[in-house]
Amino acid sequence: MGSSLASSTAVTVRALTSELPQIIETIGKSGFEATLASVLNNKATADQFGVFQFRGNIPRCLAAVCVDGTDVAKRQVPLYLKRQYWRRDPFLSNAFSQSDALRVRKIKTSATSDPDLRSVYVETHIHERMTICGRRSTGVFWFSILRTDRHGMFSSAEVDWVTGCADFLLSTIAKHYEVAEKTWNDVEALTNLSEIKRRTAAAAERLPRRELDVCARILYGLSANGIALDLGLSEETVATYRKRAFHRLGIASRRELLLWYLGQRHKFGPGLEG
Repeated sequence: MGSSLASSTAVTVRALTSELPQIIETIGKSGFEATLASVLNNKATADQFGVFQFRGNIPRCLAAVCVDGTDVAKRQVPLYLKRQYWRRDPFLSNAFSQSDALRVRKIKTSATSDPDLRSVYVETHIHERMTICGRRSTGVFWFSILRTDRHGMFSSAEVDWVTGCADFLLSTIAKHYEVAEKTWNDVEALTNLSEIKRRTAAAAERLPRRELDVCARILYGLSANGIALDLGLSEETVATYRKRAFHRLGIASRRELLLWYLGQRHKFGPGLEG
């Protein structure tokens, strides 16, 4: 696949003619992942995609997106990182051993030799995966495009498109998260309730809707009585949701909730879509 990648300049230009403006226009903005998902679904019938950034040898998740809008991909991230399944991925080991070379690989998930890693794919009905890995100025980026059993294998035309666009896709992804992290608006992140809720919902620690509503309003600065009035609940019910959410997050106070919330910027990157 390396020779195909090296000779794909013309293919890349033709393949990206219509998509280039819309992707570039959303770099650094909250709509980047949705735009990328739309392009990938249109060109490669992608069901999911994930973006990880390695600084040193430890990854952080920048995006885990399902094209259908569900949170299946996001729910898998904590498990994937906690159990360090990425250490067992032979493609990643190979990619890191190739210095700064851009690597593209397609695998059928049922052929994965590691039984634990294979079980993750089975549970989420992932049939095939195309992965791009390469080094950019802010670290090594790993970008996976996933197909479920519903769509089966990637066609040769879809593989050619991803291969031809691999360099552009990886560079654009890296630039988006670099810009997004630099333009994180701390004021808006603490004074705009919709933004607080969006960022809280994007975290790997998934909260049920009411617990999310309560935590977002705590971060916004409302009192227990104010939250109760805003949500049409009793103060006792608000206290119950708060207690459950704090237990789920492993925290015990409003201050710890604030520290957890601010930590999402560094842990997952500011552009992760909710």
